[in-house]
Amino acid sequence: MKINLERIEVYADLAKSRSTVVDMRELIANLIYEKGSGLACSVLAHRIYEHRGEIEFSEEEVKILRAVAETFLAPAACDALIALLDNSKNE
Repeated sequence: MKINLERIEVYADLAKSRSTVVDMRELIANLIYEKGSGLACSVLAHRIYEHRGEIEFSEEEVKILRAVAETFLAPAACDALIALLDNSKNE
């Protein structure tokens, strides 16, 4: 699955009437690097941090992204990343 973490639309309110486009690469890479465990998380964190544009993720890497979103991101950012993962899965 290809995902662009550089341009994620995050809503600023519950009504979803205001949003901003956010580059989440550094935030997500740092969370995986700091909170993840094992070499796979280190490699994934570096790949996200150093890559621009779309990145191809394996199913296992998507599971890591989803777990990081659900555990460590603020609700607005979590909703945005989960929506992106779900939409990319359906394409």
